[in-house]
Amino acid sequence: MRAFLIFILFPISAMAQITITGRVTDYQKRPYVDFPVTNGRDTVRTDSEGRYKIEAKLWDVIYFYRLDRKFRSYEIETPHYVLTETPHQSYDAFVHSISFDKCDRGRKKPDMLFVLDGVPIEKKDKESFKERLRNGEFFQYSLKKNAFFSSRISDYYDYILYVYTKDYYNEHIKDKEKKE
Repeated sequence: MRAFLIFILFPISAMAQITITGRVTDYQKRPYVDFPVTNGRDTVRTDSEGRYKIEAKLWDVIYFYRLDRKFRSYEIETPHYVLTETPHQSYDAFVHSISFDKCDRGRKKPDMLFVLDGVPIEKKDKESFKERLRNGEFFQYSLKKNAFFSSRISDYYDYILYVYTKDYYNEHIKDKEKKE
């Protein structure tokens, strides 16, 4: 029985992994060699042709950035958000440099905000919350892109994922949808 249970659980956890591949180049298609790519847990580096391959999970954010102290600049690209469970995804990053004196000091990396029943999830709890979300513990969710945010929020978050328990959804959200 134990062997059967392990056999059943292994394929489920293996399916959760998503492989993201692509190239990191400048706008003239020249590859960035040894450029860091991270999902927040693991970091990989590009090869001699600027190619990378990284494992991710649903709701991860893939960042492309490094600090170049020699030229006093940040080399960055808009992050890639893992919003679907498609097992193989491709994302080519076009990196550009920003000098230290022209960058927004204090501005955080773009990210995704998670809100459970109207309450934002704290940064320290985010990874465990994402795991609960992937495991299907919640009733409903709604993903919003930054076009709906105030400028204060859009400086920090590109997406907000509103997540609801069944009780909260039935009490607060379902009735609003009927009225509209």
